[in-house]
Amino acid sequence: MLDLFKSIPSAAYVALITALLTASVTLLATYLANRGSTARLVLQLNHERSLDRERIHRERGEELYVLSERYFTSLVCQYLPYLQVMRGELTYNEALDLTGAGSKNGFPEFARVEMLVDVWFPGLSRALQKVFSLRDEANRILAEHKAAYKRGEADGRGYVQPMVSVLNQLPQATAEFRRELVAVIRAA
Repeated sequence: MLDLFKSIPSAAYVALITALLTASVTLLATYLANRGSTARLVLQLNHERSLDRERIHRERGEELYVLSERYFTSLVCQYLPYLQVMRGELTYNEALDLTGAGSKNGFPEFARVEMLVDVWFPGLSRALQKVFSLRDEANRILAEHKAAYKRGEADGRGYVQPMVSVLNQLPQATAEFRRELVAVIRAA
């Protein structure tokens, strides 16, 4: 067997060693190039992911802005006919007809407003809760008036001032929510 190796010319050994060396250098160069490409692709992917997240965040913020504006407007409009009932200008049935017609026109999805705040903008929860607490107070006043109305107490003027007070606070609460939302959208 040793004779077999001695019979091979030395030029063949040189060629074999050169081929092995060239192949090794080529493999090393390919490995380094692929490693660099992979690192660049990871950076690019992370950058694109960041841009997509910012775009989605901005779009959700814009959606929340539009939905909340519709919600806040419908909230105030919902109570106005009942304020007229309290003043004796409308009957309860007329107010129900007016608010029923408004809801058929498509009030915004209130649950979507809450979901967007909970999922995408939790920092706005306090401002939205302020609006909700005013809504709840207006609903409480309205329920008390409705109970009195059903008992035959048609004079609801005692409920007008508390309801007007709550309705006057709503624009301030909604403006605060809007300011905070715009600041969050701009910061993204």
